[in-house]
Amino acid sequence: INMGCPAPKITSSGAGSRLMLDPDLCGRVTEAVVKNSGGHPVTVKLRAGWDAQHVTAAEAAQACEAAGAAAIAVHGRTREQMYAPGTLDRAVIAAVKAAVKVPVIGNGDICSAADALAMVKDTGCDGVMVGRAALGDPWLFAEIKAALAGEPLAGRPGHDAGRDLLDRLYRQTVGEDPPPIRRGQWGKPYFAAGDLHFSISHTRGHVFCVLADGPVGLDAEELDRAMRPALAEKILSPRELAQYRTAPDPQRALLTFWVLKEAAAKYTGRGLQGYPRYTDFSLDDPRVQELCGCLVAVIV
Repeated sequence: INMGCPAPKITSSGAGSRLMLDPDLCGRVTEAVVKNSGGHPVTVKLRAGWDAQHVTAAEAAQACEAAGAAAIAVHGRTREQMYAPGTLDRAVIAAVKAAVKVPVIGNGDICSAADALAMVKDTGCDGVMVGRAALGDPWLFAEIKAALAGEPLAGRPGHDAGRDLLDRLYRQTVGEDPPPIRRGQWGKPYFAAGDLHFSISHTRGHVFCVLADGPVGLDAEELDRAMRPALAEKILSPRELAQYRTAPDPQRALLTFWVLKEAAAKYTGRGLQGYPRYTDFSLDDPRVQELCGCLVAVIV
């Protein structure tokens, strides 16, 4: 049961980390789920509390344990702190560990094997939970597992693993050996094949198509993914917004723009912070039309 989500759309309905304001309610929710779980273990994810005046993790954990929770995970920030750097409080996790007998899982800023070891040492927790740091870093789990077992860490395959996956992707897609593989400006392996540029970033596949002066990364999205109309005002340039409003299928147009902009942001290294309004794609470009219909098929 996720009682730690800080997203406004969740907390505004009284769910997620809003529950941290009422430890008794945390217990009653857990009790109801346990009662209807068919004997399956029920675990609970908590935050440190709602804000500095309501640090209720230990009290909420006790209520959940009494209601039958099999294990409890704790993120060491309040909802008010969201994911702000430098605000993680491991002492709260240690307090939860001291307050209950069920296994406690420490969460927050686990970005390396060293972070996992520090979490266990500082809190006495029984395990660690990795969140955002797992994105783009599939080797982190093996490193943490080795560190917790006292085993030496294996060397990171890094882009060499990406190179192997890139080679396999091309062979499966084209049916022949790929051209010589090069290194992009960020060290990522890629190769050009006609008007397509194939590249790989860890385990997240990208296919590049020349839409501008250089290759623009194209990410895959489910073609039926629901896109909120309000997003158009945030991410589209004036010309793109006009195309979106007159498109026969506005949802598909918005999805296409989103995929192109996200990929362009990754290629340029700018990231998606603030939304990528700096691009100005055209749905009339035949290369966009050609790729629009296979946003899923081009990725393994």
